Amino acid sequence: MSQSEQQRIAEQARRDYRKAQMDRRNETTDLPPVTLAAGVIADANDNTLFSSARQVPLAVTMQAWTLPDPAHPDDRERVFIQWAPAGTTHYETVDETELAPPFPAHFPLTLHVPPEVMQTDGAWDITYRVKHYNGSYQMSLALTVVVDNTEPWRPHEPPKLIMPEGFISEQTLIDNPDGITATLPKYDDRQPHDELIYWWATYPIPDDPMDVPIGGRFEVTGDPMTFKVRTDLIREVGDGGCYITYMLVDKALNRSRLAVYQPVAVALGTLPADLAPPTVPLAEGDNLIDMADAGIGVVVNIPGYVGWKPKDRIEVKWGNSLVTAEELGSVPDFPMPVRVPSAILKAEYGTAVGELETSVGYRILRGTVPFDAPEIKINVDFSYIGPPRPEPDLTWPDPVNPALGQLDTYGKVSEQFNELTPADNGQPAKQNIILYAPAAKDEIIEFYWGDRLGYTYVLQGFEEPGDEIGVEIPWEIIQDVGNGPAVPVHYRISAPDGNNKQHSKTYHVKVDAFVLTPEAPEYLGLNPERGWLVCESLFEDFANPHPDEPAVRVRIPDLSKWLKDGDTVTVTWTPWDSRIEDTGAVIEDAIFTQDYIIGPEHPATGFVIRVHPYDKHILPTYNPEGARSMGGPTPSIPSS
Repeated sequence: MSQSEQQRIAEQARRDYRKAQMDRRNETTDLPPVTLAAGVIADANDNTLFSSARQVPLAVTMQAWTLPDPAHPDDRERVFIQWAPAGTTHYETVDETELAPPFPAHFPLTLHVPPEVMQTDGAWDITYRVKHYNGSYQMSLALTVVVDNTEPWRPHEPPKLIMPEGFISEQTLIDNPDGITATLPKYDDRQPHDELIYWWATYPIPDDPMDVPIGGRFEVTGDPMTFKVRTDLIREVGDGGCYITYMLVDKALNRSRLAVYQPVAVALGTLPADLAPPTVPLAEGDNLIDMADAGIGVVVNIPGYVGWKPKDRIEVKWGNSLVTAEELGSVPDFPMPVRVPSAILKAEYGTAVGELETSVGYRILRGTVPFDAPEIKINVDFSYIGPPRPEPDLTWPDPVNPALGQLDTYGKVSEQFNELTPADNGQPAKQNIILYAPAAKDEIIEFYWGDRLGYTYVLQGFEEPGDEIGVEIPWEIIQDVGNGPAVPVHYRISAPDGNNKQHSKTYHVKVDAFVLTPEAPEYLGLNPERGWLVCESLFEDFANPHPDEPAVRVRIPDLSKWLKDGDTVTVTWTPWDSRIEDTGAVIEDAIFTQDYIIGPEHPATGFVIRVHPYDKHILPTYNPEGARSMGGPTPSIPSS
């Protein structure tokens, strides 16, 4: 906009202002003030508006004024609603309308003050000005209203309420039947009719704090002011880390922010008593917790105590760390076990070497009120020898140290890597490792075959890290563990006076070296005089008649040294014809072969099998010429 244009607009504004001032000198102020609708005035003494009234257009109503009959149907009355700071003439027209004859039909007349002009705090005059159709003006008396847009303590949170020191107990409520005194601190912008609303609840605070029922409300009558928190409300909410908060509301219903939460400890009923020291079962006997114990899971047992309640909680202290357990529940089982997380065990031991004396205790929490039990002292040792474990050590307290080198196994005869073949039957197995670093004299290396200790090697002092250490696992150990497609092997290292062992990873050896030679099976029903199978043998054993079809009965001996449930025994009956040459020949069609699964029906300790049907497996051995036919069962056990 050009400078000349700006000057022209400013000059026109001055002329309009001077004309308005001249017009006002001819005005009268004999019209009555506007009236407001019911429900918008919070205080009739000063016409303070409710805060909600300034959120929407404010309706102002005028009654009819004396109007002469218009000279012409085109005559008009113009009405202006004006808004100004109280006691000033700085009027701003905020609404207007034009009335056409007949004028009385428009009354009572309602116009509006828009919300945007009611946002500044203070006293304001509302007037209306009428320009009559004959060119004269009239103005109403002012209605003064108060706009209060500012909540108490704006823009800050109100401070905490002041509560009595200590915790609230059963005795506290008995001594204060009318309630517990709370104090509202003094605040500078207190106004008459301010109101305090308070809430009493337990932590945690809900997502919407307004979900908590109101505890009570009081008019603020002093600086500072005290009020009572109801005893019945405290009992209803019960034990806890409780809190009290409040909000201030002024007469315009402007609400402050919620006050800072004031924690209050509450422990009702019979208080916990006779708390005995805790126990650590894995430390009983040696008063020590080591890595093996940590691997099992360290538990602190809490004995029973007087006055327990279902919502009591146990907080175990291990060293300087706290372990929080769940609530006791309605039927607690004392002693109550509380497991100490591995992360706490490891952190509390830190970088110590050897045994570290550690305090162990607990306390009962009723709400947030603690009741301490006596502590005990135990020793903790998580130190170890050998190469450092990887960091971060996510597998601790697993004794397997990935930094320990590989374990290689060879057959003594076959020289097969990680495999023992039948050629190695009866021979020790060779194992080799590369010595770890650091290593020191008298440190112990234990070689395990399956779950058996196979060899112990003690460092003599001449060995150096990187040297090959070779040992042999005795055949007796290999035989006891038995054959298998993947027999686990590993080694462990420890100091001579150390409490902890580091394990290598587990490796697997295919073992098929052990050739089983079980006892021969036993025929049942043999002729007692000659020890032969005769016709009667197929039906009875001379002591117990056999009601089934004819069969050769054979007792399989005790195989429990080698077999377990689920393993398989294969039994074969092989008959041959002694009439053919000197030794006879196998009767192929009469061979009987059957697999038996070790279990309840066929236990590893021995069982009886029956060779049948007679026509297929037994009759072909009959020699009508009188010569003996021969045959026999052979049990075989798979090497696996």
